[in-house]
Amino acid sequence: GITMNNLHELLQKLPEGISDETAAVIIRLLNDLTKAWEWRYFDQIRRFEQVHLPDPFESEQPSRR
Repeated sequence: GITMNNLHELLQKLPEGISDETAAVIIRLLNDLTKAWEWRYFDQIRRFEQVHLPDPFESEQPSRR
């Protein structure tokens, strides 16, 4: 999500003429977008791991020598 530090930077980048309400709406939208993106990214990593990492149950079997 968006931290207070990021928030301050965002506010400085927004055009000066906009109202506080508009700024708040934009920030809320950005925050939602960030969260949605994080979840999608997290989901992709998890799926990647499921496909590419060995199953823990398989690797626990003693190796035959």
